Amino acid sequence: MAGRPGSTDVEGRSQIIEIRYDGPDSPGRTHILAVGISNYNDPAHALQFADRDAEQLSGFLQSTGSRVAGTVGTRIVLKNGDVTEAKVDEAFQQLRDLVQDRRPRTRSPSSSPATPIR
Repeated sequence: MAGRPGSTDVEGRSQIIEIRYDGPDSPGRTHILAVGISNYNDPAHALQFADRDAEQLSGFLQSTGSRVAGTVGTRIVLKNGDVTEAKVDEAFQQLRDLVQDRRPRTRSPSSSPATPIR
């Protein structure tokens, strides 16, 4: 996990959250946009492994997502100098374009209960 250079403490560890999904059970795709910045202009903000974490975590999420969703989605990883407002906007637009033609599906509230994902 990302941490300050020379530090052995792990910073940036989040609390475990539960995501409930009440959507359709039909196969889907997991799309990932991962951003990791290790190199900042101000060395005080530098993180040792943020760029590597973005690469590795997105790979894990993609492989796990393909097992759950059934198909592989798009994976976009932006690291260090590639992280600009324009490139992040472009990545979100690319993902939006992939899913905008997908027809929304509905399920009645009495259908199977939400599946928690941990």
